[in-house]
Amino acid sequence: MKKIIKLKYLILLVIVLVSFSSCNNFKEYEQQETDQIATYLAANPLRNFEKKPSGLYYSEATAGTGIQPIKHDTVFFSFTVSFLDGTVLNSSGSDTAIVPIMEGFLIKGLDEGITYMKTGGRSFLLVPSNLAYGSSGYYTYDATGNYVGVPGFTPLLFDVSLLRVKTSAIRK
Repeated sequence: MKKIIKLKYLILLVIVLVSFSSCNNFKEYEQQETDQIATYLAANPLRNFEKKPSGLYYSEATAGTGIQPIKHDTVFFSFTVSFLDGTVLNSSGSDTAIVPIMEGFLIKGLDEGITYMKTGGRSFLLVPSNLAYGSSGYYTYDATGNYVGVPGFTPLLFDVSLLRVKTSAIRK
């Protein structure tokens, strides 16, 4: 009986040690991401990114003059998304992405960033991983059909052009 109790305590101790170890890795990865973002911002001062309360970095390249979307509006936009080293992950190309905004169809950072834009505008969105694919990452295919992974703790850079906004019935 005492051996079973000792074994339970040993297993519990191992679980606790593994948990602390993974917490340290988590903090290390978070710090690496923070450093990567800081390096990118320092290397691109002309983009003049504004850090929003959510942690999203927003930079307006061309001011739009049309409608600014709100939740439930349908947005028509084109985009290119890349890693901070410039490697393109995906692009809408000549197609237009069409989605209702702020309804969970897009990653949080892209959803939020589009709501700062007006029709006809173009913006850059530096999206930290907590507003993108988080600590677990995401795996997909790029524009040429190659399998591409987005590791956890990876910030993404979106170049977005808002082409049109179709207002929702809720707004009217």
